Amino acid sequence: MTMDKRYNVEETEKKWAKKWVENKTYEFVETKKNYVIDSPPPYPYVSLHAGNFFNFAYQDFVARYKRLRGFSVLHPWGWDCHGLPAEIFIEKKYGKTAEKIGIEAFKELCEKHILENIENIRENQAQVIGMSVDWSKQYATMTDDYKTRVQKSFLEMVKKKYVYRKEAPVSWCVSCHTAIAEAQTDKIERETNFYHINLPLKNKKGSITIATTRPELMPSCVAVFVNPKDERYKEFIGEIVKIPFFGQEVKIIADEKADPEFGTGAVYHCTFGDKTDWEWVVKHKLPIIKSIEENGKLNENTKFLKDLTVIQARKKIVEKLEKEGLLFETKKTNQTINSCERCKTPLEILIKKQWFFATTKLVKEIAEASDKMKWHPSFAKQRLLDWNNNVAWDWVISRQRYWATPFPVWYCEKCDETIFANEKELPINPSKKIKKCKCGKNALPETDVMDTWMDSSISAHHVSQWLSKERKNRLSDLRSQGEEITKTWLFYTIARCLAYKKKLPFTDVLINGMVQGTDGKKMAKRSTNMILPEELFKKYSVDAYRQWVGKSMPGEAWPINPSEMEYSQKFLTKIWNTSRFIEQHLKNGKPKLDNFADKWIMNTYHALISKVTKHMDSFEWGLSLESLRNFLWHEFADYYLEMIKYRIYNNTKNSDESKKVLKTILSGTLRMLSPFTPFITEEIWNNLYNEESIHHQKWPKTEDSDEKILKQGDDLKTFISALRTWKTNNKLGLGKELSNVVIYASKKNVEHFTDDLKGTMRIKELTIEEKTAGTRINEKFGFSVHKV
Repeated sequence: MTMDKRYNVEETEKKWAKKWVENKTYEFVETKKNYVIDSPPPYPYVSLHAGNFFNFAYQDFVARYKRLRGFSVLHPWGWDCHGLPAEIFIEKKYGKTAEKIGIEAFKELCEKHILENIENIRENQAQVIGMSVDWSKQYATMTDDYKTRVQKSFLEMVKKKYVYRKEAPVSWCVSCHTAIAEAQTDKIERETNFYHINLPLKNKKGSITIATTRPELMPSCVAVFVNPKDERYKEFIGEIVKIPFFGQEVKIIADEKADPEFGTGAVYHCTFGDKTDWEWVVKHKLPIIKSIEENGKLNENTKFLKDLTVIQARKKIVEKLEKEGLLFETKKTNQTINSCERCKTPLEILIKKQWFFATTKLVKEIAEASDKMKWHPSFAKQRLLDWNNNVAWDWVISRQRYWATPFPVWYCEKCDETIFANEKELPINPSKKIKKCKCGKNALPETDVMDTWMDSSISAHHVSQWLSKERKNRLSDLRSQGEEITKTWLFYTIARCLAYKKKLPFTDVLINGMVQGTDGKKMAKRSTNMILPEELFKKYSVDAYRQWVGKSMPGEAWPINPSEMEYSQKFLTKIWNTSRFIEQHLKNGKPKLDNFADKWIMNTYHALISKVTKHMDSFEWGLSLESLRNFLWHEFADYYLEMIKYRIYNNTKNSDESKKVLKTILSGTLRMLSPFTPFITEEIWNNLYNEESIHHQKWPKTEDSDEKILKQGDDLKTFISALRTWKTNNKLGLGKELSNVVIYASKKNVEHFTDDLKGTMRIKELTIEEKTAGTRINEKFGFSVHKV
């Protein structure tokens, strides 16, 4: 097959994307040498953007490389179908909520949309980008098989006392109407008012001045706290305070957590303003007064504030405090609050009966497990440990939503006994199954559903099912993911595996940094800086996009860079043109390295294999790709091909050996490039070698390189470069013959490559003089051209 003069990018990439799927090129066949990737299942409720595929390209680099290294790679693709993001999207797109159309009808609408979008992403995005996935191992978290695994693991963790249900404070989003886990909150910096309020003392004249940003919580005040070392308030400790308007009489209590430097040093304790409030409730056995409901409005305990929003209630209570002369002063202050990661609404702390996963019991085990893993980059490990060491609350895993995996649980309507499903019943929707308690009364189904991370955090368990035997120490080999879900997917997966299986979920953790849009901010589905990968593929190519990804290093932020993609596209043209030249001069066999240029390029090539292998093993894509591109474009094409043309065209001595070198090096470099540029390398391989897919070949073997020859090769390039510049400056074509050139250098340093220099630069007569004169190249060499 003869290569076309021009590389048809669109036709080639479309052709191979289809063929790889049809031919099942990446089908997993279990061997004794397996490599398992725990691939992140994306949310398929909308098309994925260029930043999403940044991570998927990382996975694919590993999968393709490991195949070349002789591994049978299990690289599945998952879909994380459930959760709040999908529900909100459906509500906005169709203008329908579960409350309006019914829960089951709403879930059917979610499933229909998700299935349609899965097809769209798979066929128009994932396959187009060349993901080397075994699509027969595709999985979705909404299928019965997957839900069975989720519910089974839940029941197992209940038995092991890692999962429990109790009434406790939770972060609550009044917009999403559900509990939110710590890991799903964001910090928001904002300016607010700091209110200094005089609270009258009961048993003596005067008052104590407290400072708060939340006067609307006054109806739920149950204590006032001061620091025991604060001299200002020592005489107040034990005194009783009368809460204006609402009638509570509360005690002034000393506690070390009261900060003397914060506000007035005295703080009123309401249930609940923040997490410290809960600690004080437990420590000092304080009562709880609810003032805010799930909808974010104040309840009947707040009297005249009832049915007002938090902002409305704050305004009203401040006006009343001012009127009664109880507002001492108001100051501006900067405040950090927790907000919902999804909708950015400030969160409230509510007391709710919820299901929890006891992640705080696993802090030590998670830290020990992280030490047994390899982290890429190494600093990513500390991010996990920082989160792990500062987890204050157990993970609340129940959500007051609809489109999710149900809890396989019922509660007796009389005695409140908890009834769990039998494993044989799984998967089960408790609302569709009638259960009776042992007391004879009916049991009511659990209406809360599981957090979506309860689904995706068992991805390692699910993927490992395709191995005939479960591994002793780990479930999979690699977790590749973005840094932004370290505290969720990564943390939860490790915790889940330790609780459920007492095994590592994986041995290598590969973290990619965030993709930045053209505005310099993180690319996101809900942001105006979102770019669909199809837009980049159309303008450049998939292989150009993949090279842009490949130039990054794990953990670093990576901006969308059109100039890099343009360079990458030019590189593809360079590969194509170089391969077309080599196509005309292919010769089989192992080359005899009698010529210096052949020795130099083969030594350079073997040094390249060693370098790229080392970098690929460490997931250092940027260093691998840069080495490959520099070698192919500059060392191989710009220098070596020019060095041997005079021999090949004139069929001189050793020309056949150079042709063997060409085939050897092109074959090896195409294989090393193939993880980054799978389309063009497959097309060239198919044209030149007419063998099985390049992605089924073996990684090239390396030999030791001779450093002396590599250095001598650099000297030869120095002369070639200098003479090229001389010709250009003297307005001579590079192919113009030079009659006489004198080299000023030590003969022993240059005599081994003089034939290559003469042939490359078309020099009729070349003389070596052991002195430094004429045009100076550097301290070591010089040259002059006597006749043209």
